[in-house]
Amino acid sequence: MKPLSSISTDLVLSPFGASASEILEAAKCAEESGFDGIWMLDHFSGVIADKKWSHETFTILGAIAAITETVKLGSLVANMMNRSPVILASAFSSLQGISEGRATLGLGTGAPPGTLFALEQEMVGRELDEGKRRHRRLIETIQSLRCIWSGEKNFEGEFISFRNLEAVVEPNSSLPIVVGANGLEMIQLASEYADGVNIRVGPSTEKMIRRAVALAPSNEFEISVHENLDLSHPLGGEIDKWLELGVRRRACMISTPFDLETVSLFLTGRCTSNACTGHKDLILMPEHKIMFSSNKCAAMGRKINARWWADSSMHGGGPTNKCTVVGRKINARWKLSLRSLSV
Repeated sequence: MKPLSSISTDLVLSPFGASASEILEAAKCAEESGFDGIWMLDHFSGVIADKKWSHETFTILGAIAAITETVKLGSLVANMMNRSPVILASAFSSLQGISEGRATLGLGTGAPPGTLFALEQEMVGRELDEGKRRHRRLIETIQSLRCIWSGEKNFEGEFISFRNLEAVVEPNSSLPIVVGANGLEMIQLASEYADGVNIRVGPSTEKMIRRAVALAPSNEFEISVHENLDLSHPLGGEIDKWLELGVRRRACMISTPFDLETVSLFLTGRCTSNACTGHKDLILMPEHKIMFSSNKCAAMGRKINARWWADSSMHGGGPTNKCTVVGRKINARWKLSLRSLSV
C-alpha cells in the first residue's frame, strides 16, 4: 500500500465523570473545530477510572447525533459483553437512523478476567471468557449482527441463538463494523469479519499496523489508531508516521475536565505541498484571504476557530506555492503570494 496523502482526525470522548451536557458541549465543539468524527468509550461504571459515574454509550451518541450534522459517530469500542447482539442491533440501528447514516459500530471483546477493566463485569456477576473463547464469541457476535441486518430470523451458535426474530432494525440502514484490536490475532479477525480495525497505540503498534495493511481484504478496509490527544501539539500529535504506515484515521481521546478552548484550536487538515517542512499558524479569513504578520497568521473564518499548521518555507518557493487546507466544510486550494507575506 502506498503512503496516504491525508488522514482523518476524530475525537474520542471519555464518559467518566463528565455530565451529559458537558459531553454534548464537547461534541459540538469538535464538529465546529473541524474534527471528522466523534467516538464514545463503552463502560457503565466510573469505578475503573476512579470516577463517580459513567454514561450509556448509545444514549449519548444518539444525543450527539441529534445536535450535529457532519461528523461521523461511533462506539470505540462497544463491549460485546455489555449487550446481547439483538439489543446491540436495536441500539445501533436507532443511532444510524438519528445520525442519517453517519454511524460506525466499533466492537470489541472487552477485558479478560482479572484485569482492571473487567471489574465492572465482575460487579454484576458476569462470567468472562478467556483466550480463544473471547475471539469466537466476537466472531459470533458479528455474524449474528449481520444476520439480523440481512433479515434472517434464525441463528444458532456456540454462544448466541435466536429463533423467529424479525422487525428489529430500521430497513435500508448500514452496518459498518470496526473491530478494536490489541494483538495480531485480533488483526486477523478484523480482516476476515469486519470493515476496519482500530489499533490502540502501544509498544507493538507499528507491527500491528503493518500486519493490518498486509491482511486488508480491499482498499475499503479502514485502518485506524486510538491515541490520546496531545494538547501540546498543534495537530494533537504527529501524523506523518501514521500516513507513511497506511493509517487512514486517528481517534484522539480526551478526558474530563474537557479543555474545549484548547481542543477548538486543533487542526484536522494538513499541508500537502512539497514545501511543507516547517510550521506556522495559517488563518483563514471570512473573505477567504490569507494574512501574515510577524511569523504568524491570525485567523478565523466560516465557523472555524482552528490553528492550522502551515509551512514556514512557503514564502521561499515563489508566488504560486500551494497548500491544501481541509477543515469543516472547507476543501480549498490556496495560492500564497510573496507579496502577501510579511515575515
